[in-house]
Amino acid sequence: MKYYTIFIAAFLFNICSISAATNIESGDICTYETRAGEDTSRIIILKVEDNIVHISIESVSIKNPESNTGISERISHLPFYRKFLIKSKIKCSEKTDEIPTFSRGYKKWLKAKAKGTASPFRMPIKDALDMIEKMLSKQK
Repeated sequence: MKYYTIFIAAFLFNICSISAATNIESGDICTYETRAGEDTSRIIILKVEDNIVHISIESVSIKNPESNTGISERISHLPFYRKFLIKSKIKCSEKTDEIPTFSRGYKKWLKAKAKGTASPFRMPIKDALDMIEKMLSKQK
C-alpha cells in the first residue's frame, strides 16, 4: 500500500508539471533549471507551434569569440520540442506584450529546417546552452 501511495503521488506531481509547461503561450516569461552562475536567467516564449516552442533567453553568459566583449548575454531565438522545456523545469509566472524581435533567427532556422540541416533542440535548455558555447569556442 505504501509503494502505491508514493507512485500515485509521483504520477500526480508529473501531471502537474507537464500541465504547467503545456499551457505556455507567446509572451510568457519563465524561469528554468539554469546553468551554474546564471540563476537570474529567464526565457521568453516567442512562438508556440504545436510541439515546437520558440524561445529567447536573457541573462546568460555564453563565451563567444565573435562578441566584442567575448560574452553573449542574450540569445534571440532557439527552437525546442515542448517536452524538453518540460524537462528544463520551466515555471511561467509573468507575461509581456513586448515580444523580442526574433524574425531574422526564425527565418534562418526555417530555411535550414526545410533543407534538413536544422531541427528543434532535443535536450534541456541548460544542455543546449553548453552545446552552443562549445560550438562557438571551436569557431576561433
